[in-house]
Amino acid sequence: MLKQLQMGMRAFLLMASRVWTCICFLLKKQVRAISQMQPVKYEIFPLSPLSRHRLSIVKRKVLVLDLDETLIHSHHDGVARPTVRPGTPPDFVLKVTIDRHPVRFFVHKRPHVDFFLDIVSQW
Repeated sequence: MLKQLQMGMRAFLLMASRVWTCICFLLKKQVRAISQMQPVKYEIFPLSPLSRHRLSIVKRKVLVLDLDETLIHSHHDGVARPTVRPGTPPDFVLKVTIDRHPVRFFVHKRPHVDFFLDIVSQW
């Protein structure tokens, strides 16, 4: 009788452990999905008067940025690229003719590039 009780308790604990592991796995998956969809928020702090004065004294610098694969990503008809999620609409489409063949290039802006350019343009 005691042996059967121990075996039943062991089977119950094993089953409860498996159920708990499954629940934890599903919860982690849901939390990961939710956290990936959180919007990014930036706090913009204005320059102090001293910093503004110092910047007005020095010469302005030139920032050179590479367009392709830095600010944007593009691919042409028939080429599926793993860097872009399937079904993601392009930000704009360019239609060009190469060797008398019309080709469409699908252009995707990099994440947060608009914010970056907006901030950098104020320097």
